[in-house]
Amino acid sequence: MEKYKNSLFGNIKNKLSDWLELDVGQTIPAQEIFRFLHSVKGTAGTLQLCGLMAITEKLLDGLDEDSERVWNRTELRNFLFELIEHTYEYEHFDEVEIKAKPVRDSQAPLIQIIDDISMLILLKDLLEDKGWMVITNA
Repeated sequence: MEKYKNSLFGNIKNKLSDWLELDVGQTIPAQEIFRFLHSVKGTAGTLQLCGLMAITEKLLDGLDEDSERVWNRTELRNFLFELIEHTYEYEHFDEVEIKAKPVRDSQAPLIQIIDDISMLILLKDLLEDKGWMVITNA
């Protein structure tokens, strides 16, 4: 079962990477996004990945299968942020569990980072390891 779960998350990651690395001006049709999310939802249900299934179900509610809309990279990244975050957490679950959370000092520096998801993940981990409190937004 674990092999199938890893395969599903690998496929999700590959598709998200393809979409989020689009050149400026390139777009993705809403029908393609709908089909992808519908497929992920069904597979997640079969593999008993309830969190993933709930996320894709919520995202599907925001799409119309017959829509003629096209999405650019920024719109798509914002729309799929929860799926991106969930995929990252799944891939790094073991690392997160092993890593002890630092004790927060009430005087610890606080920083808010606004950037794309890949930079957010990197910067958040680095700064939290140094004891900073980090708030992120994509």
